[in-house]
Amino acid sequence: MLLAINVGNNDITAGVFDGEAPVCSFCIGAAYGKSADEYAVLLRDMLEFKGCCYKEITESVIGSVVPTLTDTVRSAVTLLCSVYPLVVGPGVKTGFRIMLNDPVELGADLAANAVGAISEFGAPVIVCDIGTVTSVNAVDGDKAFRGGAIFPGVGLSLDALGEAELLPAVCAEKPTSPLGKNTVECMNAGVIYGQAAALSFFISAYEKELGLSTDTPVVVTGKYADKMSEYLDARVEYRPLLTLRGLCAIARINGKKQRCCR
Repeated sequence: MLLAINVGNNDITAGVFDGEAPVCSFCIGAAYGKSADEYAVLLRDMLEFKGCCYKEITESVIGSVVPTLTDTVRSAVTLLCSVYPLVVGPGVKTGFRIMLNDPVELGADLAANAVGAISEFGAPVIVCDIGTVTSVNAVDGDKAFRGGAIFPGVGLSLDALGEAELLPAVCAEKPTSPLGKNTVECMNAGVIYGQAAALSFFISAYEKELGLSTDTPVVVTGKYADKMSEYLDARVEYRPLLTLRGLCAIARINGKKQRCCR
């Protein structure tokens, strides 16, 4: 079985896959002061809690946007599972062309999202990752990653509002109406509906700029995607495991580049 790990600034998500089928998934907080030993224990405990046996893991792949945690998490996987994980980065095949000024700038999470979306929906496809920050990216019909946009997400927007003296700290909740009736409702309505409007703009703009049809698949993922999907176009598909599935697909594309150290 394969262990896929996505290391983000606030959360580390992980999943075990048997071929393409997910066996379990979980999320732990990204703690910068923890050692590889501590992360190994966390991973072991979460895997056992989810009913997965770490001894059955024979492959692993890591996508990380936090360089200071990458080596720690990689070492933790090696300590726990006795395998050397494939770390997504320069030199790792993705199966698509990267049409950026500097392809090295493409984050591992965005690469994994694109691969996961292409694997399921083909190309062209538009991918939205709605988390602490929100990203929207487009892959054209020739499987070329054409770029995208990054802007403050649901989490970052609510945190920023909460720093104002008269506004409370608020957790993201689905608004029932754009017309909030109290401060908390107004903050959630502003952030959630505002994100939906921004996403709709970028989706439409990419269709026009790249000459894509208006029925081009749109996939959303990320921590807050479940709260957003119902406010977007009906064709939008919500895939909570998109990034992890994409990491698995990248591992398959790159073949046996990992070594077992048992």
